[in-house]
Amino acid sequence: MPRQSKIKIALEPAAWHRCRIENVWVDLLEDGTCELRSVPFYAYDLSFGDRISVQVREGEVYFKDVIRRGGHRTYRIIVAREFDALAKAAFEQYWSPLERLGCSYEGTGAPLNLFAVDVPPEVEVEQVESLLEDGHVDSTWDYERACPRP
Repeated sequence: MPRQSKIKIALEPAAWHRCRIENVWVDLLEDGTCELRSVPFYAYDLSFGDRISVQVREGEVYFKDVIRRGGHRTYRIIVAREFDALAKAAFEQYWSPLERLGCSYEGTGAPLNLFAVDVPPEVEVEQVESLLEDGHVDSTWDYERACPRP
């Protein structure tokens, strides 16, 4: 396996997203474990920076277990309407304070408009949740806690 590569995470097939597999970036570490280098869109209880173990199944590398938490948290935002100029402006209005705190995201784009949000360890989770709730109350987005513990 190359130093940086993608691995697969098996997902619950009956979940709302209907995806069976999620691919995430990892760095291979010298001891044979991996460090997660992307923010999961669908998998729960995983965050950027987590050290994980993997296993090979049918020639593919799959997530096995979390060995050590990296201190980050994962949230998801979904914009359930057309992501037109008005929706983008509303998103930016509520996202900007989160970005100033140090949060970042990876997005899927239309038609789902799903954003996997990384919250670094130094960011106060109460502030993040308050800002996420503000965007929810204003009907800009829905959100969920995908991995709220560090």
